[in-house]
Amino acid sequence: MKSFPQRVNKDAKRLVWMLPYGLVFALMVSIPAYSSSYITGLMLITLMYAFGSMSFNLLLGYSGLLSFGHAYAWGLGSYTVGMLVGKGITDNFWLVLGIAIFVTGLVSAFFGFLALRTHGVYFSFITLSFSELLRSSVMKWTKVTGGENGLTGIRRPFALDETSYYYLVLVGFVVCFFIMKWLIASWFGKILNGIRENESRILMLGYNTWVYKYFAFIFAGIFAAIGGLLSAYYYGIAAPDHFSLLVTGNFLLGTLIGGKRTLFGPVLGTAVVVGSNNYISTYTEHWLLIEGAMFILVVTFFKKGIFGYIQEWWKR
Repeated sequence: MKSFPQRVNKDAKRLVWMLPYGLVFALMVSIPAYSSSYITGLMLITLMYAFGSMSFNLLLGYSGLLSFGHAYAWGLGSYTVGMLVGKGITDNFWLVLGIAIFVTGLVSAFFGFLALRTHGVYFSFITLSFSELLRSSVMKWTKVTGGENGLTGIRRPFALDETSYYYLVLVGFVVCFFIMKWLIASWFGKILNGIRENESRILMLGYNTWVYKYFAFIFAGIFAAIGGLLSAYYYGIAAPDHFSLLVTGNFLLGTLIGGKRTLFGPVLGTAVVVGSNNYISTYTEHWLLIEGAMFILVVTFFKKGIFGYIQEWWKR
């Protein structure tokens, strides 16, 4: 049985670790009240893309799987909204959310079954082929998907204005963040970490590593689809570009800048990517070149990412 000082010390450590989350949450809640609509819009975009970056990090940072086609799930979430809301089938937000999760789960299960029979760069490129297959399909199937024009006429749920919608996305982000945090801290997440570090050793211990990577692929797809769904509601359109390599590239860059193997790192990295893209694009049309240079610098000189170095300092 632990002594009273030990329990107090443990509670104090837990409080110290939770303090940054509380401060960040309080800051996010206060943004609409104390900043311009432009800043609120940027933070809203950051939160939506953070779903994709966090789920991408579940594959790359915790499972060691580099996907070039993670945008497939983002696009599926987006087009689920377009098909159901844009075509006037239903405006029920919870029904649309449930269908998006179900459809993305099924597609992810099928894609994961095929992709995880490969390894390394082959896995990366087969996932890219999946997203490009879906992108090509929605562009060709004009009568159903709107082709190059996408699906429009998507109304925000509950007739929310931008500020109210910001809080809806924030609540959804917090819920998904802590679900993912619980998932990573569980035995499932620990085995994923072991697979990333030394898969052969985990196999020797009797675990079926393929099954764990398979479910990680499905979970990552579902979280990314929620971000795509929220994005379609915000912009009012589901477009073929939602399946593009550029979307996956933003997830990858956000994860690397913020820091792999941390949950909050991709969120911080996504804020940097969204902010820099919006700022740089106002001065030059070659902003993708600058984004590529950022990627090279981070991979070469800042391998732990921003939050990785902050975490080291916080531990000390």
